[in-house]
Formats: sequence, structure tokens, C-alpha cells
Amino acid sequence: NIIDVKFQPTTPFPGPQKAPARLYIPGQILYNNKVNEGESLPDSRMQKGAVQMSLSSLGYFALLPVTAVCYYLLPARWQNLVLAAASLVFLWVNLPDGPQRLVPLAALAAVTLFTYFLALGMPRSRSKKARVALGVAGCLSLLAVFKYCNAVLPVLLGPSTLVKLAFPLGISFYSFAAISYLIDVYRGDIAPVKNLLHYFLFTGFFATITSGPICRG
Repeated sequence: NIIDVKFQPTTPFPGPQKAPARLYIPGQILYNNKVNEGESLPDSRMQKGAVQMSLSSLGYFALLPVTAVCYYLLPARWQNLVLAAASLVFLWVNLPDGPQRLVPLAALAAVTLFTYFLALGMPRSRSKKARVALGVAGCLSLLAVFKYCNAVLPVLLGPSTLVKLAFPLGISFYSFAAISYLIDVYRGDIAPVKNLLHYFLFTGFFATITSGPICRG
């Protein structure tokens, strides 16, 4: 005899259902520890410092000629201020949205000021190697925090444990540029720059901060 067996579908377990796991992509910026079910964050908050003025954008092609005209029309004592102002405009336009908006500027200021004062006191210092080692360690540590924090910490502590860091624009460029500058000063190839504005243009110049090249001091 053939026994006809019918399988009845099982009813789901009563009670609140857990929201599906949310895929975390390393490098994303999550400003809230929790995301409601069915809610998605805006694209501008999901990207790691989305560039709004790239080297091929219309905004950049507008900034470049305006900067060049002002640079050549103004007296020499104002020319570096024009370049610094253009660089700040470029950096400000490319700041990410959200509560971490000023993080990229703070990272650039930290690297610039830290290595500026280390190099400035190096000729009179008795521990030049220690200054170079401190500068290299500081720059690489800051770079590692921003570069790997978003990928490593969620794996170790869970994706909803920490607020993800916004990735500063050009941090790899100006970190290695500052290291190169410290080494050149240590070797005696160049004298330390005394003008902070000139050094800021070395680390944060808008025409090189995104794609280099890393120049000698």
C-alpha cells in the first residue's frame, strides 16, 4: 500500500522577528550605531569622504583659472595666500557630511603642525634620530588609524560597536610627504622651513594633495 503523506508548512515562531543582518563594507561611514529596519543611509554618508570636487570636475576647472589669475595679478607677498585660500576652498568643498565633517581638516592640521615643529627644532636638537622616529611613528600611526580602523575594529568588536571614521582626503599623500621632509631635514639636505604658510602649501596644496607627486622639501 502506498501511504500518502502530506507535509504541512510550519508556522514561524511567534514574536518579534530579527532584522536581517546588515552587510558592512570596510571604509563606510556609519554615523549611527543602529539602523532601523528598512532604512538606508544616504549615499553621502555611506562613502568615505566622497570627493565633490575631483581633478576632472567642473568645479576644479573653475577654481584653477580663478586661482591662476589672482596669483599673477596680485603682488608677490600675496601669492602664497592665494594658493592657501584656494587649497582651503578645495578641502572645504570635499569635506564629508555629518558629525565628522571637520575630521579631515583636523588630520591635515595635526600632521602639518606636528612635523613642522619637529623639523624646526631639529638643527639645535641633540636627539635628531628621536625626532625623526617620533615624526615617522606619528604620521604612520595616524594614517593607520584612518586607513584600517574601519576595516579591523568592526571585525574585532562588531559592526555596531564604534562610530566609523571619515577618511581624510589625501592623508596618504601628505603623511608620506611630511615623512620625506623630516628625513631631508635630518640628513641636512634642506634647512627647516620657518614659514608655516609655506609648509602648509607643501602638505596641503590643492593641486597635489589628491594625486601627488610627493615632492622633495
